[in-house]
Amino acid sequence: MSTLGNSIYTQAFNFGSFNKNGVDPRTGQYTFSIPIFETPSAARNCPPLRLSIKYNPLYLREFGLGRGWALNLSTYQRVEQGGRARAALVLSTGEHYRVTETPSSCSVDDQKLRSFSFTKTSSTVQHNEIVEDGMAGRYYKIAHKSGLVEILSDDNGRYNTAVPVKIYASTGRSLKLVWDRHGEEPRLVKIRDGDDDLLSLHYTSSLVQVKRSPGTAESNVISLTLDDDGLLAHVSFPISQAGGQDLERYARPAWAFKYKTFSNDITCLTTVVSPAGLVEEVQHREDGHRLPGFSRFSYEYIPYVVSHIVKPGCGRPPTETTYSFSTRNFLGYGGSSVWIDDEDNLYRMQGGYLYTCTSFVKGGPETRYTYDKFHLLTEVAQRKGDKHVVQRMSYHDLLAQGLDSFAAQPPQFQLPSTIRTTYQDASTGQSRVETVHHDFDEWGNPTREVDADGTVTYSSFYPASGHTDQESGEVWCPADPHGFKRYLWDEKTIPSRGAEPSSEPPVHCVSYRYQGIPTAGTTSSSGEHFVVARQCRVLRGGKAISITDFSCVNQPGSRDHGRPSRKVTHLPSEGQHQEVVDWSYNYDAEEGTVTEQVRVTTGGGGNRPVTGEAETGAREEKSAFSLSSGLVVSHVDATGITNHFRYDSLGRLASLTISRGTPYEATRRYEYAPGVQQDDGSGGGKRCYSYRRRWGDNADVHRRTGQGVSG
Repeated sequence: MSTLGNSIYTQAFNFGSFNKNGVDPRTGQYTFSIPIFETPSAARNCPPLRLSIKYNPLYLREFGLGRGWALNLSTYQRVEQGGRARAALVLSTGEHYRVTETPSSCSVDDQKLRSFSFTKTSSTVQHNEIVEDGMAGRYYKIAHKSGLVEILSDDNGRYNTAVPVKIYASTGRSLKLVWDRHGEEPRLVKIRDGDDDLLSLHYTSSLVQVKRSPGTAESNVISLTLDDDGLLAHVSFPISQAGGQDLERYARPAWAFKYKTFSNDITCLTTVVSPAGLVEEVQHREDGHRLPGFSRFSYEYIPYVVSHIVKPGCGRPPTETTYSFSTRNFLGYGGSSVWIDDEDNLYRMQGGYLYTCTSFVKGGPETRYTYDKFHLLTEVAQRKGDKHVVQRMSYHDLLAQGLDSFAAQPPQFQLPSTIRTTYQDASTGQSRVETVHHDFDEWGNPTREVDADGTVTYSSFYPASGHTDQESGEVWCPADPHGFKRYLWDEKTIPSRGAEPSSEPPVHCVSYRYQGIPTAGTTSSSGEHFVVARQCRVLRGGKAISITDFSCVNQPGSRDHGRPSRKVTHLPSEGQHQEVVDWSYNYDAEEGTVTEQVRVTTGGGGNRPVTGEAETGAREEKSAFSLSSGLVVSHVDATGITNHFRYDSLGRLASLTISRGTPYEATRRYEYAPGVQQDDGSGGGKRCYSYRRRWGDNADVHRRTGQGVSG
């Protein structure tokens, strides 16, 4: 979670390559994460939350999940050290930043692009719903550009870290996160949607049990087992049939981990075994990346990966990748003899500072990655035999103009400007070049893109303050509740002229208008309103192709608040032909489901409303979703045929029944095991087809094993 205390601070950790499983060529670190829970946001109309546990070898704090492992939740930590306050913000996206906090405000020091805002408040007026839950003291608010809002609290200093206690969707619907204290560290114990528990966690010194959908028929437990050294050794998943019966004849699928602790007390993953049998082996060089100058750390080097071997099993050959790194590195070694704590020391280097990583896949390509002083990937050169591919990237930074300080860079300096890819065959001397151009505004919104084929796309966005048409007084877009410029005004696509430069291809244009809807509940944490599209116009060559009007449920006290309710599409080019889509929702508390009914009506003409099925074409479908898992449990298609679905505890399909309770009932059952068998039977003729599916991590092998017919 946090980078404060005894961890290295660098913006190199903010890139996607560090926040996905595998070896990050920028830093040389092997990181790993496992998803353990996802809120059924579509079924419950609650905020989306994908909860994972992630391993970072340079993260030395402990949150009860094993050393180096943490949940992917936002945190904010303050430490008083040496007479000054040091603070670090870590977002759920994996980004982390230094923060300067005063008694009344917070400023994020290394943030350029306004993809989020971070503010501080001690007011209990804004957060009455949290105070009522027993939380007190100061609060911090993270408003994301997507509309998601997080409220963080340290419970009036009980925790040494502020953690999210409320997460709001843009509609105002919220999740509550409940924490307990272990020493000074907070530990997540529960996630709630209203009165329903979605997740609970129980901790002991050697075992963490994660219970999903507690108190329901779909409840299941993921077990995290720690060894005697406090390292996460196994992550075991439940395995049961749809009826809840454990498959005791099969071992519980589990991840297994092994580690190596180096002399500098940094512990790295060396072996990862997946539930499907895939094995990853990782070797490190202990005296890897060297830290520049004199730092407060007790070590001079951090390890980096030199070999990564993937063994898929099932008779398939392993894949071995070796890595080598330049002496210069993401820490800034070789560019300065001075180290400043809690700063990205590479940002202080001269503009010409570059560092590289070279990876070689045995029997495959060699790839060289080059990074600049802002950790931006400037070149990827790949070679295999006579085939060469070189990709060069330029950005919106001002290094080429001689301005190499971080302060001088524009907000969008980390976004690509030009990507030039050269393909070359050394044996023939032939080559081909593709170039793509990108422009962004200071909010990170794309404003122009030129594809390699010459197609140009222009995009414009409404101001953060909104827009009102001066002639009609109509509000085309309300102000964004959190002050972001994010709503697309229009998008124009100019096709390439291609082989006929004399022709004038028609311009394709899509424009949007929006409306403001009051947020759910009484809190102002998520804003007093949220913004949704109310109309979309599509034009081609200046002529309207379609006009679509959108409506949503506007009942702040309803759990369906903000869901789509109607969509009406007019086709002016076809005599005002129109299509109407209506949504309705029904909850079954006993079954624990929500049924979404979608009715599509087509026809009409002019300004006449779409009415009965005799005059128009109409079709209707119903889908019932579990409020616990979000999975579809039944579906009625437009012809009236009903399908029922059942799942095992891992969310895999266990059975599919068609036309249940009729003479035409047929059931297909699935079993998952080291050798997976799939049976397809129909009740009438008892006709059965058997298949076996052998699962791997990257590919499936299907083999038909038998067919039988019995009268």
